[in-house]
Amino acid sequence: MSIFLAIYIIIVILFSWLFPRFLSNALGFLALLSYLLTLFPSLLRKLFNIRNNLFNNWLLKHRRYIGVSSFGFAVNHIVVSININDLLDVSKYAHYRIGLLLIFILGLLTFTSNDWIVKKLKKDWKKLHQLTYLIVLLLPLHILDKMSGKFNYFTYIEMITTIGIGILSACRLFLKYKQTNFF
Repeated sequence: MSIFLAIYIIIVILFSWLFPRFLSNALGFLALLSYLLTLFPSLLRKLFNIRNNLFNNWLLKHRRYIGVSSFGFAVNHIVVSININDLLDVSKYAHYRIGLLLIFILGLLTFTSNDWIVKKLKKDWKKLHQLTYLIVLLLPLHILDKMSGKFNYFTYIEMITTIGIGILSACRLFLKYKQTNFF
């Protein structure tokens, strides 16, 4: 495991010096992909009743680790994306407001993804993790805001997958609230 981490660090340092924009896009894409993988098992189970699928079971078993890696990729995405000058200029923070909100929510979800917090929060843990639906809504806005006029292959894949998962998540919420006679 430590060899993979060392290789990752070397690649990030090398690419951030040679190809910072590409690395920023790639890290954002990896953050998005790993985040969407955390949503996928529940969507498959609830919407399509897929239960004993090897891939789905593996995702369910490792969902926390995938979510934590999503947060790690997102933090690396931020580090590569933001200039040191932007950190010192408070007026630039408005430009990053959606991304900052996303990283705050993702950080909150990551911080509360351990057994001790789950036991402490009990039912409130599930309520807190409903914030994941807010992430699904904000991600397309963040992608459009940052990539407008600079679309690349990553951007098209990100938009299609994010909107697709957003639609599936909306269907899941609709079915959940329909069962509780909300509608």
